[in-house]
Amino acid sequence: MAPRTKQKAVKTPKITRENYVPPPGNNAPTSFLWPRVGQEGQPINIDDLMLFDFNCEGWDKESAKWYNSLLHIEILPTRFGHVNTLVSLRLDTDVFETLHAMGIAPLCYRTHELYPDLVQQVLATAHIGYDDPSNPTYENCSFSFLADGKFCSLSVDKLKEIYDISDERREVVVTNKFTPTDRFWDLIANESLTSRKVYQSQIRNPTLRVIVKMVSNLLFAKDQTSKVTKGELQMLYSGLEDDIRRARDIPIQSVTTNPGYHLIWMFYS
Repeated sequence: MAPRTKQKAVKTPKITRENYVPPPGNNAPTSFLWPRVGQEGQPINIDDLMLFDFNCEGWDKESAKWYNSLLHIEILPTRFGHVNTLVSLRLDTDVFETLHAMGIAPLCYRTHELYPDLVQQVLATAHIGYDDPSNPTYENCSFSFLADGKFCSLSVDKLKEIYDISDERREVVVTNKFTPTDRFWDLIANESLTSRKVYQSQIRNPTLRVIVKMVSNLLFAKDQTSKVTKGELQMLYSGLEDDIRRARDIPIQSVTTNPGYHLIWMFYS
């Protein structure tokens, strides 16, 4: 009897945005789908033969699906701290100074006119990329999106200039093992730090409660009081670092994540 043989399985490489090759003969322009005269606010036809599976500088099936799902979501203005209320509570100075230390004060006070359809387009097509994917750094990180059929790409550094965000911290990743976390939470909150019970409402100081609400809404897309993530906690720590250095029982570790990265990650995710 002939020996049994086993054919080695050939793995098909996963198709991604980076390695996708469009089919020949598909000449969809970069601005395809826009302007949508008479179709504003209507779903995109996913089965349109002009839509690629992936398209780095234009609309594709994936982004069209995201856009269609966003049509069912009401786009509301960003919630800002009410300045007059903060003044009446005598919290305005401390709130501003802490946000300034975080490097995001202008971002937290500057309002802009809302264009819901443009917001939906940007969120549906948002992408974070790196000139050198093997070396993701602040310097080669970019945020790209489509708006009215135009492909736009901004470096994190350019985004910093637009929104007047500090570039003192220049990392594009949140530190997983942040040594001061436990002791910092013990300092500001009513209960000890546990992964399932870390809520904004546990923070004792009213100034810090206001700040964490503003940060969670502005940089982490949270509308209601909820759990505090490690990114939010590190942002709060960065605004109090000088005060923390005077508390000898808390380990010192500088926050390195750039606030602009939190902003584009919120758009992307």
